[in-house]
Amino acid sequence: MTVPSRLISPCPTPFSDHIVDTVEGVDIPIRVFPGPSTQDAKLGKKPWLFWIHGGGWVGGKHLIPNSWIYPAFHALPLGLHIICVSYRFIPQVTLPQIYSDLVRSFQWCLTNLTSILGPDSIDVGRYVIGGDSAGGQLSSYCALALDGHFLPRPLINLNIYGSVDLADPHLSTPFDKPLPFNTPLKILQAAARDSDARNAKVTCPWVWELPPQMDQSTLQDFWGSEYTPTKEDEVRMDLNTHYVRTGTRIKALFGFCDQDEAEKSSISTNTNEWDELVKSWSPLHCLKNRKKKKKKADGPMDYPPTVIMHGDDDTIVPIQQSIEFADQLEELGVAVKRIWCKGGGHCFEQAIGGPEDEGWDEYIVPCIEFVKKYI
Repeated sequence: MTVPSRLISPCPTPFSDHIVDTVEGVDIPIRVFPGPSTQDAKLGKKPWLFWIHGGGWVGGKHLIPNSWIYPAFHALPLGLHIICVSYRFIPQVTLPQIYSDLVRSFQWCLTNLTSILGPDSIDVGRYVIGGDSAGGQLSSYCALALDGHFLPRPLINLNIYGSVDLADPHLSTPFDKPLPFNTPLKILQAAARDSDARNAKVTCPWVWELPPQMDQSTLQDFWGSEYTPTKEDEVRMDLNTHYVRTGTRIKALFGFCDQDEAEKSSISTNTNEWDELVKSWSPLHCLKNRKKKKKKADGPMDYPPTVIMHGDDDTIVPIQQSIEFADQLEELGVAVKRIWCKGGGHCFEQAIGGPEDEGWDEYIVPCIEFVKKYI
């Protein structure tokens, strides 16, 4: 891709903000972008999109989806209602707690979307689930519908360069990378050890959304929110880089905030028990386990048709994860649309905002057509 790395435009309107629940003193917000069917009863009931943002499980925002999501799925003929959900971030919570936040938001949607959007506007039982990066891991895990959650099952899963294999050594390999805001190591180590869920955050601007790269006025216009960045946001972005430099992000996902805690834990990060834990939250390995149990006479596995989009020059999440995920799904009889971007890095599609942009016809249109086929 030769286009810029991201597109910044005002937050689409209209939308409405709600609080799903308050967990240990922390509000779990959600943003609802009504589809065009709310303005024209003749369009009938439309499905909806349950969108989960990325951000390494440590930052990001639910306030606006990736640049191409709204023009691709809100526009007719799809006309989907777009629901952007939030979740608490590590290290204050673990991956199972993040998943529980998504379950809460999904149940809230089933209970409340009809009254918010109108009974003649939404078919609450028909939805697409999707996310990018960490959100792709989460959407692909949610689509498994384990423990009776996320039922009815989604019609389609959109896995946008998601980290579907948390056991991949690449994700736990230290890489030298400069700290964007030069937070002292002592402060970062203290931040990494903060496991108090009462201190959890659900919103944090990414590095490129913070001063000096973006001023507050542009951020507020972009997010459609009166958010004011703080020093804490800078520390959290440096904490994200700290995880890269130390290779400890996956450990933090499961509550190991530093090596001392890992050594004290009953589950050592060097044991088979640790390996099984990490794989149990990896959609790729969950599929492999199902493949072992599945009999040929069973027919296709009950997993939604899936779009997998990835750049082959992604240094954050290797494209091999997506290739193996697609292979496993197809072996289990699940329809898959592979969308690979030659030369594309992590977040390559965030520079695509509409049909006039480079990459729309090549990467976004195939995704739209796949959704039209299976929705």
